[in-house]
Amino acid sequence: MLNKNIKKKKGFSLVETLIALLVFSFIIVMLMGSFSSLLKNYANVKKTQRGMESAQYVINMMAKTIRSSVFPSAPTSYAGVNQITMFDNSRSLCVTYKYDTDGLLKVFTAAGTVITDCDTNPSAASFTSLTAPNELSSFSFSGVPTDITDPMNPVFGKISITADAYGGNAAKMQTTVSLRQ
Repeated sequence: MLNKNIKKKKGFSLVETLIALLVFSFIIVMLMGSFSSLLKNYANVKKTQRGMESAQYVINMMAKTIRSSVFPSAPTSYAGVNQITMFDNSRSLCVTYKYDTDGLLKVFTAAGTVITDCDTNPSAASFTSLTAPNELSSFSFSGVPTDITDPMNPVFGKISITADAYGGNAAKMQTTVSLRQ
């Protein structure tokens, strides 16, 4: 009689409860893995976005300076260099931009009256950082300065700026600036 009474009671057996708990735990672990992956991807996208915004700001600022600047006649061209010196006519300043080995884009400014007054190799301590660490993974300049020594074939300067914004996914940015002279 005791045996019949036990079988008639409603409820879950221990085995059924353990199986349900196992299935529930498996589903929760899968959801947590997906959520963790989603958060990691979101963080990488935000880091890339911040790097791109910083690079865009710096590139726009540099383009404005380059447009109104004079470059030294030597070298006759720039190809993938990390440092460039110019004389900004609008502010009467010598300006040097440098992408350093520590991953920072830096600027050096000094008073001057002509491009020949500019120091093409200022000391590292005199530079001011334009970007935060780990925002840019590479930065380079390419182009040619203005050369009007031959009036029949003048060369109007243009400088290309290329930057890789650092983040989960590197994003390349580039602009070309023509000199106004």
